Amino acid sequence: LSQRFPLKEAAAAHNAIEAGSMTGKVALIIH
Repeated sequence: LSQRFPLKEAAAAHNAIEAGSMTGKVALIIH
């Protein structure tokens, strides 16, 4: 797991994936 984002920051998570700045998986945290 590379990074976790709250669901409300899903756009930021998508941008980080597209930028290629992370390796591994991304989790969206739902509360």
